[in-house]
Amino acid sequence: MRIVQAYRHFPSTGGVETHILSISEAMSKRNHVCYILTPRWIREWSGISSSDYYSSESVLHPEQLLSLPEAVRLLRKLEVDVLHIHGSGLYAFTNALLLIGGLLTTGIVITPSFNPSNAELARIYDGPFWLVKSAYYFAVRPHLLKRADAIIAQTRAEAKLYRFWGLENVYIIPPSVDVKSFQSHDGSAFRRFFSLDNQPIVLGVGRLVPYKGFADLVEAARILVAKYPEVLFVIVGEGPEKDFLKALVEKYKITRSVLFTGYLTSELLREAYSACNVFVLPSYGEPLGIVLIEALAAGKPIIATSSGGVPEVVDERSAILVPQQCINALAASIEEVLTDKSLADSMGQASYERAKELYDSDIILTKVEQVYESVLRQ
Repeated sequence: MRIVQAYRHFPSTGGVETHILSISEAMSKRNHVCYILTPRWIREWSGISSSDYYSSESVLHPEQLLSLPEAVRLLRKLEVDVLHIHGSGLYAFTNALLLIGGLLTTGIVITPSFNPSNAELARIYDGPFWLVKSAYYFAVRPHLLKRADAIIAQTRAEAKLYRFWGLENVYIIPPSVDVKSFQSHDGSAFRRFFSLDNQPIVLGVGRLVPYKGFADLVEAARILVAKYPEVLFVIVGEGPEKDFLKALVEKYKITRSVLFTGYLTSELLREAYSACNVFVLPSYGEPLGIVLIEALAAGKPIIATSSGGVPEVVDERSAILVPQQCINALAASIEEVLTDKSLADSMGQASYERAKELYDSDIILTKVEQVYESVLRQ
């Protein structure tokens, strides 16, 4: 098959981009020809370069619109069998691809990565624009999704919503990880890179935006560092909230206890997971949370908020779930794992077993390939 993955920007450090990479790499190994399409360029999988990075957070960025004729021309020239579109946001490029997909005689698959909490987050963070987003999510989006030949939901809750909208050909397939690649690290390279000793590490990974809840993690750090000054809180990622978070750390005078690493290569990120004692996801709304799957694969105990699809990703053996924006509960749960080695060990083992059983790439990507084959048979 000739397969194109389409997303509004790529490459980047987010979960969707990671998922696109894993699909493209796996399908290439299975002798399919894979491409990645963004508003600016299309590349065969083997030719992707980080210098081709392009990103636009603008809803109607002119380059997204102007690139569509070229995208259609390229898709026709490549004689694509399957166009796999990613993302549920209000973005011109991916939505227009859905609208014109029928002109391409191509099978259309979409992974919206949507959760009803997206609309609630829009209400909190987007001001008056949340009304536009909500109308899009619940009125326009269902009609757009009907143009796809197959919809891949990442959680049962997401699939239930699509079926409520009357959509058919909905498959539940979460993102995957190569579990073996996480188990082959011991964290020493991460500690050497940042000149760290053997202090306990609390790790958070994600885009530094308000709804990811990293401000709550800093607040929890303020509480715990007073009692456990040896603990280091590591925050991996970039984003518009970085300066605010750094200012908060300085305000609380805990700069020696919080490390902002910025973007990490995939290899060093796996080392960071291996180095940590507990992984924390304090998000206010998470359709799924690929970082959770990565933490499971690394065999780490997890503290997370019970938001979005999180309760489907982890279970009571691998994670402690706390209410959103409940800083005291977050701090108490981190303390519990850090101070109870037997609990941490049992949670870590349960995490690894869950990742191996449910999220290993061999299992998940075979299911994705089967969806592509079913679309071609339609």
